Amino acid sequence: MKRVLLPLLLLALPASTAALAAAADEAQNPLESFLEEARTSYVLEAREKEIVNRHDNGAFLFENEYRYEMTKTRNASLEEAAFGETSTASHVVRDEQGRPAQEYLSYDNKVSTYALSNTSYDIDYGNPFVYVAPSDFTEIEEGVYKLDDLKAYEFAYRLLRLDYPLKDVLFNFEDGTFKNMTISTPAFEGVTQDQYTYEYMLIDYSYETEVRLSELGTAVVEGVKTAESRDPEHEEALRAALTSLPDNFTVVISEHDRDYEANHEYDAYMYYDGEAIFHQLTLGSLTSGLYYCEEEERPDGKLYLQDYDADAGKWVHYDAISSRSYNADPKTYDDLLPRFKDVAPELFTYDAENDIYVCDNLDALGFMGNPLSPGTRHITYFTEGQTDKATIKLKSDGRIDTVTVGYSYEDSLGYLLSRDIDYRYINLGTTAMPDGFVGRQ
Repeated sequence: MKRVLLPLLLLALPASTAALAAAADEAQNPLESFLEEARTSYVLEAREKEIVNRHDNGAFLFENEYRYEMTKTRNASLEEAAFGETSTASHVVRDEQGRPAQEYLSYDNKVSTYALSNTSYDIDYGNPFVYVAPSDFTEIEEGVYKLDDLKAYEFAYRLLRLDYPLKDVLFNFEDGTFKNMTISTPAFEGVTQDQYTYEYMLIDYSYETEVRLSELGTAVVEGVKTAESRDPEHEEALRAALTSLPDNFTVVISEHDRDYEANHEYDAYMYYDGEAIFHQLTLGSLTSGLYYCEEEERPDGKLYLQDYDADAGKWVHYDAISSRSYNADPKTYDDLLPRFKDVAPELFTYDAENDIYVCDNLDALGFMGNPLSPGTRHITYFTEGQTDKATIKLKSDGRIDTVTVGYSYEDSLGYLLSRDIDYRYINLGTTAMPDGFVGRQ
C-alpha cells in the first residue's frame, strides 16, 4: 500500500503548491476586494487642478482648483462641486421606477419622491465602479494599476463628470490598502487674455485630479425624515382650523410681487357652493371665468370645465385640446378642494409677532404650494418643488383666514423676482354662486 500511496502524494504536492501560490498572488492583489467594496458605497473627496502654462516657453501662468465631495450608495447620491466661492449641490435618490428623483416631505408628513427625469438613476447617478472589473487594469508597477484606455473616459465621466480626453487613470495602493486615484490629461492648446496687457496669448493647459475614497462599502446617505411635534398647543389649533374648513366657501385671490402690497382691484374670486365651482377671473363679470360642474351626459361624478359661448349665451362643454387639458382627466368636487384636511401641522411653526403659521421645514416647503392652493390653481413652480413661502393666518374664531404661497424666478434679464399668492377665505359655509350667475342649463 505504501508503494501506491507514495507516488500519489508526490504527485499531489505540486498541485497543492500551485494552489498556495495562486492564493498568495490573490492576497497580494488588493484591487479585486477594493472594487467589490466600492461598488456598494463610498465617500469621495477630489481635487481637480487646471494648470495653465505659456505655450511659447512653458512658463507657469496660473492654476484653477475644483473641489468635489460625494457620497454614493446603490440608491442615493449626494454630490457637491465647488470652484472658488461658487458651489453646487444635489441630493438624488432612485425612485420605485428606477428614475433619478428628489426626496421630500409631502404635505401630510410622508417621505415622497419627485422624478427629475425619465431616464434611469444608473445612467446619470449610478456607481462608476460597477462598470469596471479587475481585467480592465494593468499593474504598471508595484501597487499601481492603470485602467484600460477604452474604459477610462467613461469611468472618469461617471465618477466626476470629467468630459475631456485623458492620459492616465491610475489606482494607487500602499501595503495592500487603497491610497488614491490620479487622473491626468495631456496638454491642450488654447488661448487666454493677459491680465495686465489684455493681449491674447497661446497657452497649454492640462488637468490633474486626485481622488480619495473612504467608508468603502459602509457609506450611508441620510434621507429625509418625517417631522416631529415641536409646539403641541399651536399645532392643535392649526389642525382644528385645517380640518374644519367646509366644502362651501369663497376664495379671494390676490397675486402680487412679494415686495409690494396687492392691488385688490385685480382680485379674482372662486366660489365653491358644495356642488360646482366658478372662478371669476374678471371682477363683476359673470361670463369671464372658469366654470366646473357635473354634466348629465357624463354621469360619472366628475366636474367638467365649461366654456362660455357668447353667441349662444350659455356655458358649454370645453373640449380637451391635449392630454394636459383639464377635461382630459377631470376631477371630483372633493379633488378640487385644497388639501387642508391632510396637511400636517408639524410642518409649521407659529410666528407670534406676525400671528401666522409658517412652514419652516425645508424638506417640505418646496412642494407645499399646490396642496395649500385650490385644486384648479396648481402651477408649475409648485409642482416642480419651487415653493419658497407658505403661511397660514387664522381668524379670531380659529378658522382659516388667509393662506399665502409664493415662489421665486428669474426674469428675462436675469433678475430674481418673487411672487406671492394670497388666498383669503370668506363666507365659510354660506357661499352661493354670485347674483345673476346662470350656470349650465
